[in-house]
Order: sequence, then structure tokens, then C-alpha cells
Amino acid sequence: MIETPRIVDTPAQQVAALHIATPREAMQRVMGPAIGEAMAAAKDQGLGPTGPWFAHHHAITPASFDFDV
Repeated sequence: MIETPRIVDTPAQQVAALHIATPREAMQRVMGPAIGEAMAAAKDQGLGPTGPWFAHHHAITPASFDFDV
């Protein structure tokens, strides 16, 4: 069963983000490598993920995706 939604306050966290604008048909080819690149950059700096990766979509059109990963 789904829990009742609730509002919580959490501390701010810094994120590493890569901006990608890609044709719709290339989305599946670029998402995985972008996540890998972000994770590798964090690891190279002695950092690690503190939670799951996420994508923030700025715009989605029938022809393209514009997002940060």
C-alpha cells in the first residue's frame, strides 16, 4: 500500500550534474554514459554517491530531450 504523502525538511546536498540536449531517438544511448561519467568524476575526486542518481528534465518535445543527469 502507498504511504500517505508527507512534507519533510532535509539538509541541502550538493550535486554533480551534466547538462544534455539530445534528439529523442538518442536518449537511450546517452543517458547511461552520462550517469557513468558523473559517477566516475565523483569517484576521481574521492567522493561517492550519497543517494540514487536522478534526472531533471528541463524540456521534453516530440523531437528532443533537454535534461540534467
